[in-house]
Amino acid sequence: RLKAEEKTTMYVDFDHICQFKTGDEDEDLSEDILANYYRFDSNLNKALYNFMFKYHPDYAKDKTFFLAFYNLPNTFKLRDMKTSFVGRLLSIYGTVTRTTEVRPELIKGAFKCENTGKIYKDV
Repeated sequence: RLKAEEKTTMYVDFDHICQFKTGDEDEDLSEDILANYYRFDSNLNKALYNFMFKYHPDYAKDKTFFLAFYNLPNTFKLRDMKTSFVGRLLSIYGTVTRTTEVRPELIKGAFKCENTGKIYKDV
C-alpha cells in the first residue's frame, strides 16, 4: 500500500502492538516501546525499510521510511509535559496560540582550525 500510494510513512494501530505477546510474561513490547521509544525508533524504521526493500526494492531504494503510531493508550495535555516524558512515545493535545522560530543552541562543540588543522574540543 505504501508503494501504491507513494508514501513513506506507515501508520500502525498501537492496539495491534498491545496484542502481541512474546511468550515471556515479564516482557511487554508495547510497554517497552512506550517507555523507551528513543531506543526503538530507528530500529522500527529500519525494519520497515528492510521489509519494503525485500518486497519492493525499486521503490525502497534511496528512501527513508517511518513508522507512526495512533490509538495510544494515554493522551496528555501539552501543559502537563515534563522532562520525565523525554524519550517516551506520547500522544499529546493542546491549542496552539502562537508560534515562534526555533533557534538551535550549541551547548558544546569542537572546532578545527583550517590553517593549522588543530582541533579545539569542548568549546
